[in-house]
Amino acid sequence: MLGTRLSHFGNMESGKVFSFLCLTLVCMFHLSNAQCPANEELVLCRNDCNTCEQQGFCYDCSTLGCDCIPGYARDINGHCIDTRDCSSFDDSVAVIVAEGGGCPNDSLCHRSCRRSGRHGGKCGGKRRRHCRCY
Repeated sequence: MLGTRLSHFGNMESGKVFSFLCLTLVCMFHLSNAQCPANEELVLCRNDCNTCEQQGFCYDCSTLGCDCIPGYARDINGHCIDTRDCSSFDDSVAVIVAEGGGCPNDSLCHRSCRRSGRHGGKCGGKRRRHCRCY
């Protein structure tokens, strides 16, 4: 009776392994057929922190998909560009906000806040006129 239980357990485990291998093969087939834009490659763990503003690595893996190749980062438009071409901080955001012109956009606000030592920022308030740092 014990031998019957053990062989049944072995069949269950081999079934799980087989299912896992099939799922892995389906994912690999899907990835191999996907097309990535210029300067990107298919990866199992996409790094959402690889941007010109952050140029870092997120420890939480988001999803499988296309990511910038080494030496490249996403610009504010989402394209992977050479990190040497990442634009430097734009001080005009602070001037626009200070002069009452409002918050131009979330990306510029975010960069302005990071430059001032904060974690980031977003446009907010009435009519999104204020750059709010956090």
